[in-house]
Amino acid sequence: MNAEQQAPVNQTELMVRAERVVRLGDEMSQLMEIENDIVGQRHMNDYGTLVKKKQQLLLDYQGAVKSLLGQREDLDKLTGPMRAQLKATGSRLDAIAHQNAEKLSVTAAATHKVLQVVIDTIRRESASNNPQAYSPSQFQSYRDERVPAGQAILVTEKA
Repeated sequence: MNAEQQAPVNQTELMVRAERVVRLGDEMSQLMEIENDIVGQRHMNDYGTLVKKKQQLLLDYQGAVKSLLGQREDLDKLTGPMRAQLKATGSRLDAIAHQNAEKLSVTAAATHKVLQVVIDTIRRESASNNPQAYSPSQFQSYRDERVPAGQAILVTEKA
């Protein structure tokens, strides 16, 4: 039986499903607010646990929303206050999710920039302190007959 052929849900079950969506949405919002507060701090010991919890909560929330939206005509049976509560929860979750995504993006970009500065500094220091450091000109006299002649190519790695 697909979603279009499901029997209508009774009022009590519909309210239980709607309340679950609200509860999970509120939990998700609170968790992302916590994440926003700790992202970028020096001590993020529990961040892995927080991300796992967020992932599981997201799956639960998506399942609850899918269950609630199984029969669209059943949504008309929800009380006005419950519909308002669902809308408020969705709006709050949307706003905090946008803040969360922005903060994570900025933090990732900053981390990448710091790593790039460290890598560049190490390369400069390595080259200036070690006259034997790799230089493409060291290999100009080397000729592999299997490879056509051409300019030396410098290959670098990025973190």
